[in-house]
Amino acid sequence: MNFIIKNFKIIFRTPDIVNLYKFTNRPNLISSMSILYNSFLETKKLNKILILDIIKIIYSYFHLIIFSPFYIILFFFIKINNLTLLSINTWQIGALVQQLDSIIKKNPKKKFLLISPVYLMAFNSYPKIYNKNNLLYFESSLLYFLIYPLLVFKFFSMDAFKYEVLNKKSEFNKLHQTNNYKYNFDYLFLNIKKKKFQKLITIHFKDDKFSQGSSLRVSNWKTYIKTIRWLLEKNFTVIRFVHRDSVKNIINHKKYLEFEIKNDQDKIQQMYLIKNSKLFICNQSGPSSYNFIFKTPFLQVNSFPINVSFVCKSKDYLIFKKVLRKNKYVGLIEFFKYNFHLRFSTNVGKMKGFKLKDNSSNEILNATKDILQKKKIFLFF
Repeated sequence: MNFIIKNFKIIFRTPDIVNLYKFTNRPNLISSMSILYNSFLETKKLNKILILDIIKIIYSYFHLIIFSPFYIILFFFIKINNLTLLSINTWQIGALVQQLDSIIKKNPKKKFLLISPVYLMAFNSYPKIYNKNNLLYFESSLLYFLIYPLLVFKFFSMDAFKYEVLNKKSEFNKLHQTNNYKYNFDYLFLNIKKKKFQKLITIHFKDDKFSQGSSLRVSNWKTYIKTIRWLLEKNFTVIRFVHRDSVKNIINHKKYLEFEIKNDQDKIQQMYLIKNSKLFICNQSGPSSYNFIFKTPFLQVNSFPINVSFVCKSKDYLIFKKVLRKNKYVGLIEFFKYNFHLRFSTNVGKMKGFKLKDNSSNEILNATKDILQKKKIFLFF
């Protein structure tokens, strides 16, 4: 039953804006079948996600044709009311924040329509931070299944491909260098505990117990101990966000706290704490996307690849994982030759002898000291 539910959710969630097997934006049926065929030739396996993508398209074609009068009326109703239907990734927090925030900031005079049932939404309350004259948001499952075929095709709905960080022509960094949008934080934070700390540092990283995370984004929790101890010595309160399976209680200290994120209300509380922090230390995980919403300085560590980076304010700081070959650091020419700024190919790594090296305890500590003591500033465009 769980297998059926899981595949049902994949079929009926919006298409990914980028097909990584062939870097293309929401490919049509013929292109999708070609991508599946080429993937099979390369791997000798049928890719389940690509097959489900094809099912999405066939299903949507069928409904658009059979119920064409209804969809013509629906499409013109949306247009007449000056609404733009959004097709974005709602099931991952990082992608949801990145895509929705980018679209609204870039088009402040447009009114967007976002429809997503709760079970396809990673953070149900997040859209509440936007003004209603910019965004209408509905959680109705019935509405979602009515408009779903319109979300599959580019002609009927807008996506955030222009702001995709893996897109070489991405407008993401330029768009988020400044933040002039007025968010409804008061409304979002209405029913949470509003305890404030004078010197608060928040931390979030994916440890090796994060089963759903990419191995490239996993950090060894032991490399953060030195930094946390230094912060506690400097009289900071440190709150680390954890998930159900995280390694817990890594330090015994009255000013070191762990906050487990279990539900939507916890995510709102997490946002509140990050907003009121002196610094947020993170890696490339969902909460790092809050960077272009808050004024809080962000330190992103163990960052890889370079282009998948959400630190875009002048007071932010980031340090990268290093690429080695035969225990020597790879230079920029070779780095870009293998597109390591976009992704790290495991196959290339095994064939060519490349490997990634995480940031050390000292590197994380020194970066933390630098940003708190305002010794160095890095701004990436």
